[in-house]
Amino acid sequence: DSVSIDPETGVITIPEKGVKDGSDVVVTNTDDSGNVGPETKTTAKDITPPSAPEVVAQPDGSVTITPAPEGDVTKTTVTYTDEDGNEHTEIFTKDPETGKWIDNNPGDSVSIDPETGVITIPEKGVKDGSDVVVTNTDDSGNVGPETKTTAKDITPPSAPEVVAQPDGSVTITPAPEGDVTKTTVTYTDEDGNEHTEIFTKDPETGKWIDNNPGDSVSIDPETGVITIPEKGVKDG
Repeated sequence: DSVSIDPETGVITIPEKGVKDGSDVVVTNTDDSGNVGPETKTTAKDITPPSAPEVVAQPDGSVTITPAPEGDVTKTTVTYTDEDGNEHTEIFTKDPETGKWIDNNPGDSVSIDPETGVITIPEKGVKDGSDVVVTNTDDSGNVGPETKTTAKDITPPSAPEVVAQPDGSVTITPAPEGDVTKTTVTYTDEDGNEHTEIFTKDPETGKWIDNNPGDSVSIDPETGVITIPEKGVKDG
């Protein structure tokens, strides 16, 4: 087997892979007359970290965190960003006497199920599109691998500004949110024909694109302001 002894000193070694983490090792010595001395007992150190927690960005914008399944997991560390852009790190611990999980900061919106250890960050508590990073720690202080997910963006942009200008043209200014990438415009031309045009922002350059440059409707590539000229839109 994997247990070895030094023939000169009698020192015995049980390798890490040969002994269960956290289990007892009991040893006695016996002399040449058969007398058995008192036993000595020690506990093999636990150096095996827990597995990764399960972190899920839910469709409603909330994030749920399920701790690793190992029974010796006693701490969950969660780092997330709130809707104001402030980063928070919260630590949830398991009571060693009751086995129940504890919310160490009950005044905020993040909650934990004391029985299962499942943590919920509500949609209003986490910034859309931000990362949530989680680790578990066991009762020997071993930290497991981190799990990261991105909170879903379920917040729509505000309304664009559409202005009928005194000269008969119409200008459209996109909503101010930085993540706006598309403007859809429906209008009627002077012959009574309805048109729907879609303008998009290039994700690499950040510039707005006129996907139908052959018509009279134009877009400013820097600002995204669209202009339908007076001759391009039916009066009234």
